[in-house]
Amino acid sequence: RWMSNEVIDLNPTEHITVDAIGKPDERTFLLQGQAGEQLVTLILEQEQVVALSIAGDELLDILEQQYSRELNQFQIPPPESMALQAPVEPLFQIAQFQLGYDADRDYLVIIAIELPTGPEFDISNLAVVRFWFTREQMIALLGQIDDVISDGSPLCPACGEPMDPQNHTCIRNN
Repeated sequence: RWMSNEVIDLNPTEHITVDAIGKPDERTFLLQGQAGEQLVTLILEQEQVVALSIAGDELLDILEQQYSRELNQFQIPPPESMALQAPVEPLFQIAQFQLGYDADRDYLVIIAIELPTGPEFDISNLAVVRFWFTREQMIALLGQIDDVISDGSPLCPACGEPMDPQNHTCIRNN
């Protein structure tokens, strides 16, 4: 199906979403994109989802200042279209991601890099997935992320980490 060292380009990504599956304290967060018949699902940590939301907001603000254009409200995917598509079969867990912008095409890009597993991994052989999408899709994605985060464990006001109701160990307050 996929190999290490592979670069998957979903260009353009017709469907992009973040969602979570599982019980509130045991949720698995997923980033999913689809281009044509190719459907790619990746696992991320809740902190990465929050970071994506913050970075996405900041990037949209920068684009509004430097590359301002009228957003097409009809191209913003509605909330009901943001569900995960089946089959949900994650390729890999994301070690890190980068968020970028292609001014020539007015596309945003999320570059997701595979988390190495096993003792024999070679950093040069990590898989990469690039999701290319519009500002309008980013607006819908940010709304979806807000919904997903608010459905789970509350975030600690001091450290921003999810609070486990049984025993939250706050890194700021300890």
